[in-house]
Amino acid sequence: MAPSESDTALAHIRLAEEALAAVQEAEERIGRGRYGLCDDCHEPIGWDELLQAPEQTVCRSCSQFGELGGSRLRS
Repeated sequence: MAPSESDTALAHIRLAEEALAAVQEAEERIGRGRYGLCDDCHEPIGWDELLQAPEQTVCRSCSQFGELGGSRLRS
């Protein structure tokens, strides 16, 4: 069964809400001086990664490690 127009519209609204939440989180990170720093290892996230996905909160290494089920959290 094909999705109805209202189902499609709701899906678009949810995507827009998620994008807005990501922008708001990025603004909060900027305000806290944490934008561009990885949440896991606390190292800078590469500019190429931030240009591609400005809402990024973990670096490529930690993201790949997390996909394997690990955590790279440093104290």
